[in-house]
Order: sequence, then structure tokens, then C-alpha cells
Amino acid sequence: MLIHEWMREHRLLILRGFEPLVDDAFPTWCTGMGELLDWEFGTVNTLEVNPKKKNYLYTEGPVPVHWDGAFLHTPPHYIVFQCDEAGPGCGGETTFVNTVELMKGISEEELAAWDEYTVTYLTKKVVHYGGDFMASIIGEHPVTKERTLRYAEPVELLNPVKVFIHGMPVDEHSGFIETMKERLYDPSVLYAHRWVEGDIVLADNHALLHGRYALNNSNRRIRRVNVMTADFDEQGRWIPPEGAASIQGVKAPSLHSKIVKHGQGLLDFKRGADVSGFPQDFSDYIRSHGETYHWPAGGFHVVTRAADARQILRSKHFTANRATFFVAKMPNVDLDLIGDFFGVVSRMMVMSDAKVHGMRRKSALFGITPELIDSFTPRIAQTVDALLDPLERDGSMEFVTALARVLPSTVLADMFMIPEADREFFRKCANTMTGFFGGSVEYTNEVAVECNEATIAIREYFRGLLEDRRRNPQNDFMTGMLEAQQKYNLRDDEVISQAAMMLVAGQVTSTDQICNNLFLMLDTPGVYARLVADPERIPGAQEEFKRWDPAVNFLFRVAKERQIINGQRIDAGDTVFMSAHVLNRDPDEVEDPDVIRIDREGVKHFAYGFGPHYCIGARLGRVQMDLLFRAMVRRFPKLRFTPGTTPVRDHYSLAFSGFTSIELSR
Repeated sequence: MLIHEWMREHRLLILRGFEPLVDDAFPTWCTGMGELLDWEFGTVNTLEVNPKKKNYLYTEGPVPVHWDGAFLHTPPHYIVFQCDEAGPGCGGETTFVNTVELMKGISEEELAAWDEYTVTYLTKKVVHYGGDFMASIIGEHPVTKERTLRYAEPVELLNPVKVFIHGMPVDEHSGFIETMKERLYDPSVLYAHRWVEGDIVLADNHALLHGRYALNNSNRRIRRVNVMTADFDEQGRWIPPEGAASIQGVKAPSLHSKIVKHGQGLLDFKRGADVSGFPQDFSDYIRSHGETYHWPAGGFHVVTRAADARQILRSKHFTANRATFFVAKMPNVDLDLIGDFFGVVSRMMVMSDAKVHGMRRKSALFGITPELIDSFTPRIAQTVDALLDPLERDGSMEFVTALARVLPSTVLADMFMIPEADREFFRKCANTMTGFFGGSVEYTNEVAVECNEATIAIREYFRGLLEDRRRNPQNDFMTGMLEAQQKYNLRDDEVISQAAMMLVAGQVTSTDQICNNLFLMLDTPGVYARLVADPERIPGAQEEFKRWDPAVNFLFRVAKERQIINGQRIDAGDTVFMSAHVLNRDPDEVEDPDVIRIDREGVKHFAYGFGPHYCIGARLGRVQMDLLFRAMVRRFPKLRFTPGTTPVRDHYSLAFSGFTSIELSR
């Protein structure tokens, strides 16, 4: 078909003066080019003013430039328009931006910066379209392999589209958006099509962005069809679809080859699990559905093989920036209320990829060196003993509140050299941020405001601490990061975000893992007595406990482009969850994976992650737990759960699990 050759060469094709394709003749003709996207209302979208449809597409107002299929994560190849009615002077010219040509005018330096940016788009679903997705700014045409621009303008109309740019300082966002607008509407790359009745326009959705100028009191009527796939051979020649002439409205292929339709909610399963049986039951339940599958209730895919997880966690085709998934969990929150929170979080290494992640990670490693940890080890030991003294004095203790929550926060405050007078403020702000970040709170506007205020307080506190360390260097985390800042040319905001990340991530995960490990020490028959008799087994036992019941339950990534894993189709923007409980029990990697063996050698686990994002605080966490449990077996050889009490688990979010109460008696 010549149309495909013309489209490949010109990207935009206008057919004028032909007989109009009435009724079903229009979509039937389009099926000759490939599969059609089947919306909830069918394959044809009629674009005309319709006050009943609460979407800006059906108003007389303008439509900012965008590409079709973004919120479906499956962009169609072609967009085909036919104008059925257009009066004189109706306005509403459809705009097309040639992004291939636009990208040719961008300098290599600016392209390198853009390569580090990802953008989250968020809007409520109205009529047929909406939700959230994340995309890189720089794209590649799937057929021609040309560099393209994947960018949609913010929308401040009937149903707004929010735009969040990750990897860029928040104070630069508005300037970037304005500069991008100038480039998009530059006459050298913009064509505005003035409609004539009967016009058919074909646009390459991978190469072009499109929008619309405002209508002028018009009843103009355009019908639009999306051609999902157009197949080409290795030389880029079009391959006609089999039986194209008889196809009418082929549905787009299923997004997921295996979907669990009737599974219990994973968080509900966690919360309903037996205290002792949870880790094994949870793992068995997740694995029972297969190696790779889609979980509609959570809106994510699940991967259960350790080898697949390692591939994903190392892959450049997946991003650690989970903002789109995170934002989707708070549909009732006004996102403007948490701008400061997102500003700090977006610059954390855990939300970054590639070179940006590498620089931010190295900066934090300058702060938490082995030498620094070693220098603080005696002080950590003193803190442990002081926290255990009440148990020796009183004979009993509620472990979670009295020790597990206090030890990590005290150690971190020591390593930041936070003055005693500031530590309660420090702890409260950190807990507020941690609860919001970890999903242990109800996402309301009131909670969002509280979190944002805590974030501002922490950010400004660290800003002051940074300035103080410039004048008065210390043997602490912040002084080490200052050295990295000079070496890697990092901004103050980036340094502050890494400090905040250490604070947020270092508290909740350490607290939960300490509780999980202690529970297994006392709940597993004979284990505590063996550790009392031979404390040198404690380091190995701790790794086995992390394998069995990791505090971080899930690792997750977002696909940057379509992937196939174990035959499962994962589209760009899809989230992939990897259960640490399941990965740690992979029978291909662990002998007798369902048995706790404290003498197991070479324990492999995902409790601290894997790959470039392996937890930088792992060594500090190990030191704390080793000192704590050695002190406990030495001082309390008869330690037990307080008779008549049962430890209470705390499954406050899908990602994390710990305990709210563990009553101990010596």
C-alpha cells in the first residue's frame, strides 16, 4: 500500500477531494492498515462539541499537544481523521508537531540532560481516557529508529493533566515547560490543518504530536480512528494484515497474557495471615499463580523467579522512578499540596537511574563509609546496652516501642550529629515522612499537608546543617557528603535529598527487620538456645532470618518500553512487583528453601535489594543487629515472649511488614 510508503517518508498525509467514507466504511477502510484500537465506545471517536462529556476534547477550547494512547501505555501507530462537517471560519485547526525535525535542532549537551529526565502525567479518567503514566522525554521511532520527542503539555482545562518532571530541580520546571512550548509551536516544525469537509488526514503517532486550536462557535464534526499496529519487515516495508478486507474493528491485543482475576488482595492476605505462618503462606500464595502474571487489583505485574528479578533490577529498560505508581495510590489528594515532598523525593537516588543515580549514590557512600561506621560502632554498642537496661531492671519490655523504633533513629541521629535538643523534632518529622512514603497512612489532603510541612522542616534543617558543616567539618554523614558534592558537582538540594532518604529509609526498614529477626529467634524451636550457646552463629542466623522474613516485602520497577518476560507482555509504564519473600525461596537458588537453617552458608536473599540499587545502609543495619542480638543472648539467656501475650504483626503497607508489639520477659 502506497500510503505506508508515503507515511514513512512524510509522517503526515492529507487526502482531499475524494468521496467521503460514510458510516462503517471509514473504520473498515482503516483496517486495511492494521488493527484498530477498540475503545469502550468502539473504534471510532467522534470529536464534536458535547457538553455532556466532561472532557476538554469535547469543548470548543484548545487542546494542548500530546500523543495518542499515552494513558493506555500502548501508543497506536497511526491516527486517522475524517472531517464530516466543517463550516466556514469554524476554527479548530488541528496542530501537528514534527518531533523528528524538532529533535534535530536540540544540542547534544541538552539531549544528554533530557536523557536523564522522565515525566509523570496524571489526570482523573473522564469519558474514556485518563489515569497516570510515566515516559522518558526522548523516544525512538519503532520503524525508522529516528529520535523523537515524547512530551505532552500540561492541561489546565476541564479535566487538568498534571505534569511532574523527575531528575530536574523543581524550580526549573516552569522554565522548561515554557521553553518547550516555544519549541513545539515554532513554525518550522508546526503544521496547523484547516479542515474542509471530506478531508482525511493520517498522522504518524510515533513521530508527531498533535493538538487543536480553539473552535469558533462551530458544530464541526470529525471522526478519528487509531491504528494500533502496522507491521513492517526488517527493511521497513509494510506487511499487509492477513484478511484485512474482512476485518471490522479488530480489538487491540490483550495487555496481559496471564491475568489473575479472582485472587485475594495481597495486602488483605498479609493482614489476615497467621503471625507465625505469614512469611511462608504469603510466599506460597504469590507463587501459586505462576512465574509471571498480572494482578489487576493492584495494577501491577508479579515476577516470582529470582533470575528474572535480577534481570529486571539490572536492566536499563526498567526505571526505579516509581512516582507514577505512587501518585496513583492517592487519587483524592490535591497534588499541589505535596509539591515540596515530591521535590525532595524526586531527587533521591532510589528514584533515579543511570548516571544520575550513580552520582547520587556515590555521594551518599561518601557519607556512610565503612570507616565512619566503624568509628561509631562503640557508641552503637553503648546505645544498645542502655536500651536493654530497662529489660534487666524491670524483667519485661514491650520491645517494639522501647527498643526497635528507638535504636535506628538514635543511630542515625548520632551519625548526623543531631543535637539532643533537636532529636524529638527530628524523629517526629522523619516518622511523618516515613509514614507517607511507606503507605502506612490514609492519603487525604490533611495528611498530605502534614507530610509536606514535615518535609519542608527536614529540608530546611538539613540545609542549615549543610551550611554548618561547611564552616565546621565533623566526622559525620553530612561532612562526608560535602566532599562528594565538590567531586561530583551536586546541588545542595541533591545532597539534602540523599540525607532525607537515609533518614526515611534507614528508620522503618531497620526497625521492621530487627523485629522480624527477633521474632524468628524466639519463635523457631531451639534457635535462641543455640545462639546463646554459640553467639558466633548470630551473623549467619541474621542473614537466614532476612531471607525468611524480609522487612521489605516487594521490590518494584516500571517498564520504560515494552518487554516480554516468560511470555508475559509488559508494556511501557507498567509496574512490576517482585516479592522478596518469594525470590528468597526460589528452589532453583536455595536448597530446602522452606526450612529455617541458621547454619546455612552463603545465604542469598533480596532483603537489601539487588544490583545498582543495593541498599547502601546494609552494612550499618548488620552492625546494629549484630551488636543488639549478641547483647541479648549474653544478658538474657532465658529470654522469651511474655506468657499470655502474642506478638502483633504490622502489615501497614504492601511494601513493608514488621510488628507493632512484642512483649518480652527475661
